[in-house]
Amino acid sequence: WSNEPSRRAWLRDAVPRVAAGESVREDVEVRMAGDSLMAIDFMLAPLSDDVGRVTHLIASAIDISARQASERALRDSEDRYRRVFEGSTLGKCLVDSGGRILLANQSMAQMFDYAQQDMVGMPVHRLVPQAQREAHVGLVQNFMQEPKRRFMAERQELFALRRDGSAFPVEIALNPMREGNDRQVLATIVDVTGRRAAQIAIERALREKTVLLNEVHHRVKNNLQII
Repeated sequence: WSNEPSRRAWLRDAVPRVAAGESVREDVEVRMAGDSLMAIDFMLAPLSDDVGRVTHLIASAIDISARQASERALRDSEDRYRRVFEGSTLGKCLVDSGGRILLANQSMAQMFDYAQQDMVGMPVHRLVPQAQREAHVGLVQNFMQEPKRRFMAERQELFALRRDGSAFPVEIALNPMREGNDRQVLATIVDVTGRRAAQIAIERALREKTVLLNEVHHRVKNNLQII
């Protein structure tokens, strides 16, 4: 216990408490042979005689170095996932098997004009236009029964609903996940309003060029007939 003064003070304080009948337990780091350090789950408990008088203090410890390393690795993994999730420029949300949003990143909140905290617990169906909402409920239920990863390139264009009631075109990718016994899905949503407008403009220009070519062809054919 010589590596950390605060731990020695804690142990000195614990001894009279245990001698009075209390048990104490705490994860501590102690100095081992060879001047190495080890994390242990330390417990100090009273041992009483037949009349209930405390006669000894029983110290026990378990090496928890591996457990702490696993916990650190898990925390680091969760931290990396959260930073990727929150830092993504694409809208992302985690939806449970009941169709409720568990998490939504800032990009998702901005896309739909909600505050992030307001989206947590919201039925995902609220983000779908009213005319498609009933069908969407059934689609979610069917997907949760047989979840399958779906890429954006494989999905048809859909429409979503902003907080002000305006609809806009989106593409959605779905990635099934599992938390214990609960099935969840990570949805990635992209607003394709700009791309759709560009596509419409290209299609309009193509139609205009087709009309022009047909007219040119008609006039050339007439001129050739006259000649």
